[in-house]
Amino acid sequence: MINKAVKHNHERHVDLIESRGDYVFRGLRILVPGGVYHPHEESSTGILADALQGRVDVRCRDVLEVGAGSGAISLWLKACDAKQVVATDISPTACAAIECNALLNGLDIDVRQGSIFAPVYPGETFDLVIFNSPFMDKAIDRPAELALCDPGSAALCAFLQGLHPAPRHGAGTLPRAGTLPRAGTLPRAGTLPRAGTLPRAGIVRKGGCAVFTTSSLSDPQWLEACPPGSTVLLHEVLRGDTKIQVWRWTPWDNELESCEVVCTPPGVGTLPGVGTLPGVGTLPEALLPAKALPPAAKAGVLLKKRKFHVAS
Repeated sequence: MINKAVKHNHERHVDLIESRGDYVFRGLRILVPGGVYHPHEESSTGILADALQGRVDVRCRDVLEVGAGSGAISLWLKACDAKQVVATDISPTACAAIECNALLNGLDIDVRQGSIFAPVYPGETFDLVIFNSPFMDKAIDRPAELALCDPGSAALCAFLQGLHPAPRHGAGTLPRAGTLPRAGTLPRAGTLPRAGTLPRAGIVRKGGCAVFTTSSLSDPQWLEACPPGSTVLLHEVLRGDTKIQVWRWTPWDNELESCEVVCTPPGVGTLPGVGTLPGVGTLPEALLPAKALPPAAKAGVLLKKRKFHVAS
């Protein structure tokens, strides 16, 4: 239930987004048309930048920002010597604003229109993936609320699930334990996986991370969508009655000695991402030597490195 103070602040924020703005963000001039999220002093844009600064080194790294809005974060990271920055947004108005602000500040970034990871090319990966998600769990009643509201955390869940896609059911998925043919038997013709039916690798490179925002107004459904890995709270700020949080996710990295058993036994869709095992990277835990797993893992459980904790 949204209290009166939160509702009042939200309505003021919607009115602001419906207007045009002219800001200075981290030394860059950012023009914002109506309908696009504004990087004002109290915005989550500044909170996200504060969380990244001093914690994530972008020099000579490839960066993807999903839902880039006015492009303030993407352009700031490019000014901080990121090698390549891809900025995406579902809104054509936002994409036009990003291109305008890039020209205005003399910075070269790749702007693409589309939802979540739809604009990412097949096989394309990044060192840093960012999403300053709309984090109010509320139905969208006005067009400007697209930049503020995410009912049921649907957009954030799609982002998290897209970081580390699970295998698709049907042709091309690996068999479950106990379904291999008996010794001496051969598979029938046509039963091998078809080309291109195995899941693609995760979008975050090994050694990279994803950073995203949530708030106390977000639907907690996003917690269930977090893929296997380490999810750390980087930064938290209180704005009135609302907590705004910035999280960092890093892929499962095969550090078995620091893992916790937090999930149910694996079935379809429990393969770790590319690069998680030396030289191979796509074997399920069931194929690892038993001595390499913690005692609780020998029963056949999926591992995640550290569930949720606060960065020191």
